[in-house]
Amino acid sequence: HHVLEAKPREGKGKCAARKMRRDGKVPGIVYGRGDEPFMVEVDAKQLKRMLHHGLGEHGMLDLKIQHGRSEKRQTVLMREVQYHPVTEEVLHVDFYHIDLEQKISASVPITLIGHADGVKIGGILEHTLRELEIECVAKKMPQSIELDVTSLELGHSYHVRDLVLDGDVHVVTDPGRTVASIVTPKLREEVAPAAEDLLEEEAAEPEVVGKKEEEEEEKKEEEEEGQRKRRER
Repeated sequence: HHVLEAKPREGKGKCAARKMRRDGKVPGIVYGRGDEPFMVEVDAKQLKRMLHHGLGEHGMLDLKIQHGRSEKRQTVLMREVQYHPVTEEVLHVDFYHIDLEQKISASVPITLIGHADGVKIGGILEHTLRELEIECVAKKMPQSIELDVTSLELGHSYHVRDLVLDGDVHVVTDPGRTVASIVTPKLREEVAPAAEDLLEEEAAEPEVVGKKEEEEEEKKEEEEEGQRKRRER
């Protein structure tokens, strides 16, 4: 498991939380298994590194809690990670204390390995599904799921049903969802001209309407001029 160091949080309230973030810490709370919820603080850089390198937002980890000279470990799930809407800084995290024999559900990252055959001949690898929702006993929860795309050819796809998982793992995600595919660059190139043609048509349309209105105006002026001349006669 990933191991994240934590310390009991002393201060409470928004002011204490802001100071904690300035000091490079993230406030959090630990609850579950009938225990009294308690507040902790974790290192922001360490948490961010885990989130960016294989730990799903609802992934499982070991929380190593330092309390003076004593230390205890708890296996937890990250139930909720709150981000700043602009800076994407982690503002708060919830940890759910679990029993390793407990059945849990979690989102596990999907990692692609290998160099696809379709890419070798000019195709583009698209990784469309990056996390898989699964259920299993906590001690058998995988940290990530690997998908070997080496034999994936141009125009072909791998779906959730193609993933190889332990028999004790139940997949919640729709088995028909596409995980990865190799597409031809021409498909992307053909979309752009179509969009450009549409824009040209839309740009040309006001000109046609304007021309028609101008012709009708000229015709009306000619008729009025003719009527005026007839009256003068």
